[in-house]
Amino acid sequence: MFLILVMHALFGLSFPLSKICLRYSPPILFTAVRMIIAGMLLLTYQIGYARSPFRFERKHLWMYLQIIFFGVYITYILRFWGLAQLSPAKTAFIFNLSPFFTALYAYFMEQERLTRLQWLGLVIGFIGVFPMLITISTPEKAFGEFLIFSWAEIAVLVAVATHSYSWMIMRRLIRVEHYAPTMINGICYAIGGSASLFTSFFSRKTSTNC
Repeated sequence: MFLILVMHALFGLSFPLSKICLRYSPPILFTAVRMIIAGMLLLTYQIGYARSPFRFERKHLWMYLQIIFFGVYITYILRFWGLAQLSPAKTAFIFNLSPFFTALYAYFMEQERLTRLQWLGLVIGFIGVFPMLITISTPEKAFGEFLIFSWAEIAVLVAVATHSYSWMIMRRLIRVEHYAPTMINGICYAIGGSASLFTSFFSRKTSTNC
């Protein structure tokens, strides 16, 4: 229980810390640096210290590619772009919708059923976040709106949806295919971060030419 509380506390702390870092770095470049460093650290641990073997089967390549694209590349670029316009508190509250998306994916992808009490908890959580979603600040308005949501909010909502989807794929790799979580994250973070770095370089070069 203590480790779970520490994990959630660190996750919550990551939003204000990321907000500070985004003052000095564009969202895509920040995504690249963070993911590459995290991926290298995890792979170093997996190869040098973990007891579980480092293995990779080509038949699972498609699942890895989905995690890289949806869980790293799309999720973190949109998350940090949205965070640059939103407050850390609002971004963290939106990410609290991840259990809602995960439950939907589990229902349609794994045919998992939720109890009435679980559905009630999800509905209460969604109702609690909704008032914050329809409140738009001045920095958000500067980037435009769609219906009652700002584009920054939509970006973070998409990030939550893609992140939850990638966790479903990762869960299958861990539970069914018995891959080590550190190895999956290490590979996906390193490759996703490299793709973000290439995107950052290409986007900056394009803007310079324009």
